[in-house]
Amino acid sequence: AVLVSRADGASQPLSTPPLARPYATFFSYTRTTSVQPAVPCGALTLTRRAAPPPQLCYDISNYQSFQNLDDWLRLVHGTFRERGEEMPYLGLLANKADLTHLRTVKPDKHNAFADENAMYSYFMSAKTGDNVTTTFYRIAADLAGVTLSKSEVEVQSKTVTAVIVNHTKTDQENEEEAKKGKGCVVM
Repeated sequence: AVLVSRADGASQPLSTPPLARPYATFFSYTRTTSVQPAVPCGALTLTRRAAPPPQLCYDISNYQSFQNLDDWLRLVHGTFRERGEEMPYLGLLANKADLTHLRTVKPDKHNAFADENAMYSYFMSAKTGDNVTTTFYRIAADLAGVTLSKSEVEVQSKTVTAVIVNHTKTDQENEEEAKKGKGCVVM
């Protein structure tokens, strides 16, 4: 189950366009690396046994989503405390790892939060697919009590192709292209 934190305290699936869903939900991971709604947050205490352990996910480019993790973690702790159960395997998933230039949550802060709360730490990008399969492969292995070698983890890694976008064109170059009929200039 993946709990994705939003700046407004709500949650959303990783496959939804950037922070578009207004409600909190737990999610179950599927083999295609898509995430599908499974349990509304309010129903957490009623159906927890049917769901895999919750994994908390936040946006590294949105500090508020990181701050909201305290509330989500309190909800998870409260649910297990009410049931008299010990805490399950908890993972802290930093999403949008491809946006390091927009990062507002530093890796040290992420790792400190994970350590303080006895959580496993992961960095991934749902958009590019970077480390998504590897992350859930490691989570599944940990839950099954299987120790993975470095080569077993690397086999699951998806090669991410970088796309280079040229944003440095000058106004003069844009005007020349417009005159040639290859584009337009908006002023």
